[in-house]
Amino acid sequence: MNKRISDLLDGYEDGSVELSGETPLSSARIKELTMKRAKGIKRNPWHRAPLRVLAAAAAAAALTMTAFAAARILGAGDLMAGLFEGWGGKPLSVTQVETLNGMGHLFDGSEQFSVTSGGATITPVSALADEDCYYLHLRVEAPEGTVLPDLDWDTQGHYVLYGEEEEGFLRLGVAYSSWEEMDETYYGRGCALFDPGIVRLTGFGYGCETLPDADPTDNVKEIVLTIYSAAFQSIRYNDGRDKQLILGGLWVEHFDQDLDKWTYTQVFSGEFKLDIGGHFESRVAAIDCAGAEWSDPESGQVNRMDMMKLSPLGIKFQFHSNVREENGRVKPQFPGDVRVVMKDGSEVSFAQGNAIYVTKEHWERSDPYFQVTAGMLTREPEWALGSYAAFSAPIDLAQVDYVQFGEDDIYPIRTN
Repeated sequence: MNKRISDLLDGYEDGSVELSGETPLSSARIKELTMKRAKGIKRNPWHRAPLRVLAAAAAAAALTMTAFAAARILGAGDLMAGLFEGWGGKPLSVTQVETLNGMGHLFDGSEQFSVTSGGATITPVSALADEDCYYLHLRVEAPEGTVLPDLDWDTQGHYVLYGEEEEGFLRLGVAYSSWEEMDETYYGRGCALFDPGIVRLTGFGYGCETLPDADPTDNVKEIVLTIYSAAFQSIRYNDGRDKQLILGGLWVEHFDQDLDKWTYTQVFSGEFKLDIGGHFESRVAAIDCAGAEWSDPESGQVNRMDMMKLSPLGIKFQFHSNVREENGRVKPQFPGDVRVVMKDGSEVSFAQGNAIYVTKEHWERSDPYFQVTAGMLTREPEWALGSYAAFSAPIDLAQVDYVQFGEDDIYPIRTN
């Protein structure tokens, strides 16, 4: 009878592997990820797979091995690849997964990583970050007896780690090194003291995506929480500085067509205070684009670019616009027709959830939720604005040919 290596993984135990800690991922999920990783390894067809690869795959599925240890074999990118595959609609390449692994951080038993409240447990597993966006992979375990089934987005909604009431809001804090730094860097930006040595940040956006579930009949879900900059913040998500996140539970978010609004149904509540700081590899490509302009012939809006930079995860803009306040409310349009073109001619696609934000001064006196109209324009671009757009799949910065903004091909691209 023919046997596959995946069959051997089902029953293999390695007694030499002695690791402590809880297992945040199911054995089926570990097996799935490990086999996917093994299939993606390029090798000479005349040689068998290296013994270390097979041993690692077997160990990853062994009952005595924690998923945190499996993550060290697989990498943060392997664990979170499903997020981008859902956005892009196709499997990531080995190179793309390795890019994510290089930008990832793994949480393990040496940290205070798992928090239980009200019978539920939330555990950080891995994270990805660039300067302006943070992806946090969480294992969410509802109280015993609660089933977390797969949901149909259109008819049932989706799981989120925030609610519409204040007690359900996300609370994010960042460490400061001195009173002087706190006063100079954070005060005056709508921030408040959070915990000793931590200031609470405001003006950021967030969203949730549920990763593929190996067992939709249990009380566990793997969820990726995305936190991205929505103002000119001092925080850099990949700077290694200590950060703290407080969650209030799990909800199901659903758009009610009859009420014409988003509704939130709480699954469980609690206080989950998570330490999410970490060290991430920084990769940035700066775009020499100062002065490039884009205009909308219908509204007359003009955007003049100040700065643009790429990371493997997304693109950040800072620009000036000629929108002005009307009754204290504005909403500038996206910076313009932006295309990121690779050397093979392909064009990078964007994930949903792009945000436009304004400077601190304008944020304090504006509520950017109305569409720009011709009556809200000034003659010259004078408002400092910004935006961050996440890519639907990671990119290799070395393979970027150019970024097109409006009718201008912008060069050069400098990789730091």
